[in-house]
This record gives sequence, C-alpha cells and structure tokens, in this order.
Amino acid sequence: MSKPHLLRKLRTQTLTHLAPSRVHGVGVFASVDIPRDTAPFKTRRPGERLVGLTPSEIDALPPHVGPRVRAFFPPDDDGVCWVSSFGLVGMDMTFYLNSSTTPNLELSGSDGRYMGFRTLRDVAAGEELTFLYQVEK
Repeated sequence: MSKPHLLRKLRTQTLTHLAPSRVHGVGVFASVDIPRDTAPFKTRRPGERLVGLTPSEIDALPPHVGPRVRAFFPPDDDGVCWVSSFGLVGMDMTFYLNSSTTPNLELSGSDGRYMGFRTLRDVAAGEELTFLYQVEK
C-alpha cells in the first residue's frame, strides 16, 4: 500500500476510537457522525474464519487464556465461543464494544456468526457504540 493510499484511508475510514466508558471499563466511541446502516469497522481479514470452541475445550486452555477467550468471544446459547482463527493475537477495536439493551450496532452477516457490525441508526460523534451480546435465535 502506498503512503498516499494509507493517508487517504486514515482520513476517510477512521470512524471510531477507544475511551473510558460509563458502561464498563473501556468502550468504542464514534469519532465522527456515523450514518445508519454503516459498517464502522473492517473486521474480517484474509484467511480469517471463526472456530467454535466448546466449554471443555476452553477449560483445557492455560489458566491465563480461557478467561480471556470467554471475555472477548461471548458464548452462544449452546455455550460455544466462536473464536477468530487468529486467536487473541488478532484482536481489534470491536473487542472493546460494550453490551446494551438499546444498542446502536448489530451483528451483520448471513449466519449470525460473522464478526461484522453495522449501525442500526445514525450515531453522533462522541456516542459510545454498543451491541446486545445475547443474540436471540
């Protein structure tokens, strides 16, 4: 990628930032006004896929890993955590999204396990981006 291309991407595609959250710890906030139905993150990378790990597989991980997997990849209704094939090394800003019962983001994708997000409504600059962790089936 050329330097001019990178500079253009930084000017036009930097929509969010991390900051202290009133919801919990650190959160993701809109740096600019973000229109409804916008994908504020580029979360999928070439070669990445999601791998379902059962509770027993997570329990067998080293003690410093299992709790972090559960914290950053909330389990589905069957207790399976859908983990990026890049593991915790591939963490991005979306790992800091907090949950809300009145979210302004939803998961996007056809199967509900895709790690993309889109805005449900216009989001004002400075507003925290949230989504509902519990996905109903």
